[in-house]
Amino acid sequence: MAAKSLLPRLRPLSKSTSVPLLRPYHSYDHPPPPGPFTLTESTILSSAILHIPSHGFTHTALSLGAKDVGYIDASTNLFPNGAFSLVHYHLYTQRLALAKNEHILSRVLEGGEKPLGVGGKVKALTWERLMANREIIHRWQEVRTITGPRAEKCGLIKDCCRHWHL
Repeated sequence: MAAKSLLPRLRPLSKSTSVPLLRPYHSYDHPPPPGPFTLTESTILSSAILHIPSHGFTHTALSLGAKDVGYIDASTNLFPNGAFSLVHYHLYTQRLALAKNEHILSRVLEGGEKPLGVGGKVKALTWERLMANREIIHRWQEVRTITGPRAEKCGLIKDCCRHWHL
């Protein structure tokens, strides 16, 4: 009978370990990774965002946005998720806009002012984010209807969690 080897038995990787863990990397010396939208998509979506207050998060807003920047109606086929792409773009751009509120996080204290604690900073940033929805708040119920289970499928929840380091 053959002697048992002292080497550990090789086993196939399970599903949970077969996918390498991707960790976000941040460096001031390297450019940030590209966003989730191409240049053409961003152009159409940024124009379509302007139509949300009157048409909501709809295919119509996407079509009007495409027309505004000189594309034909069929160019909305770039967005297989339809109106969900508008929601994703809105949330993505608003999250990027929060970075411009650096003054909240690194406020210069004057006189005998107490520095903002973590709770105060979160409250201030949350307020800024909520105020960014002023023009579209009457359409916000549509977002809940549109996103539903697709938010996880399209990576939106994962994207938000990565931003907040959850």
